[in-house]
Amino acid sequence: MKKKQLMNELEKSVVIEIPKDSLDEKIESKLISIGKKAKIKGFRPGKIPNSVLKKYHGSEAYQDAISDLIQVGYAETIKESNHDPISPPNIKPIENNGDNLRFEATFEILPDIELKGLDKISINRPDVKITSQDIDNMLEKLRKQKRTWKKIDTKSIEGNQINIDFIGNLNGEIFEGGEGKAVNVVLGEKQMIPEFEKALYGLKTGDKKSFKVKFPNDYHSKELSGKKVDFDLT
Repeated sequence: MKKKQLMNELEKSVVIEIPKDSLDEKIESKLISIGKKAKIKGFRPGKIPNSVLKKYHGSEAYQDAISDLIQVGYAETIKESNHDPISPPNIKPIENNGDNLRFEATFEILPDIELKGLDKISINRPDVKITSQDIDNMLEKLRKQKRTWKKIDTKSIEGNQINIDFIGNLNGEIFEGGEGKAVNVVLGEKQMIPEFEKALYGLKTGDKKSFKVKFPNDYHSKELSGKKVDFDLT
């Protein structure tokens, strides 16, 4: 099998030439494999004459053989070259060389980038000290990330995780971000504004509740800052 490389800027092409004898050999191998399972009226699988197999499955064997030989030729060429393709090859047939089939596989590569002036760049290495408190804080963070939860039937208290559906109304209309479904809130971790979280204490599974919340004056949304909003837990 002959391979030839055609060079370009960021695109490389590989020409794969498949000798006729290699193709014939591969087709015969494919027909034998197909014949072991093929079902043709009047013949038992594995006992079908080669001429009959070619009549019914010749095209399939030919296409499979071509596909295998192209893949092998492409892989060998890439291995022998210094190219590192970043895209799947685009394969198309080109003019044959006598009885030999020829295909061109085109693919993209990364550009060669030369970094200059690296010797003139200076980097200040920070002096970092890790304290025992830093370690404790990280361990606590990891502990919270890995914790598991179990259902309880008591009133919600600090440290409990509750799952809520809620709707907020400002002047009788639902505002942007004012509706939540299956929202997990861990009481005491300040995931919600203080008045909203305070209203979530003392709840049991299935409880519904309506309450008012006054948003802080420095709340990031001007639409809500300093406003009173009606919330319903549904």
